Amino acid sequence: MELNETLFTDRVWNSMKRFLRIAFGTQQNAFYESVWNSMKRFLRIAFGTQ
Repeated sequence: MELNETLFTDRVWNSMKRFLRIAFGTQQNAFYESVWNSMKRFLRIAFGTQ
């Protein structure tokens, strides 16, 4: 995987995390974790990363 793709993916993930944290108002919430894990799975498939 190209370095710039990795950086882009990290940036996307960080933006998603920030959004979800604001949306759900917590990092410890079980629902937040569930949504975040689903997002990660989707992004891994979308960007072809492990």
